[in-house]
Amino acid sequence: MTITEAYEVLVKHTQFFEIYAVNLYVPRAMEGTVNEITEAYKVINPEFFNGRTNCTSCGGLLIVESNRARLDYLKNTPKKYNFND
Repeated sequence: MTITEAYEVLVKHTQFFEIYAVNLYVPRAMEGTVNEITEAYKVINPEFFNGRTNCTSCGGLLIVESNRARLDYLKNTPKKYNFND
């Protein structure tokens, strides 16, 4: 996975980040989403996982940090528009 693909995975899960920001918990049956976010963030910031073999205790911090990376990516990425005739 490239770093751009990793950021796009985070963007794909925008609704998950919005739900987490409001409720401060991971909704039920979202393990697949959290796993995708974790794998993408490993590409974006591998130093976050140094020394951590199991990140169950840092789940909230992982979501917050990956959301910060997502927002920064969105802020610095040019908008794409489609104009239909």
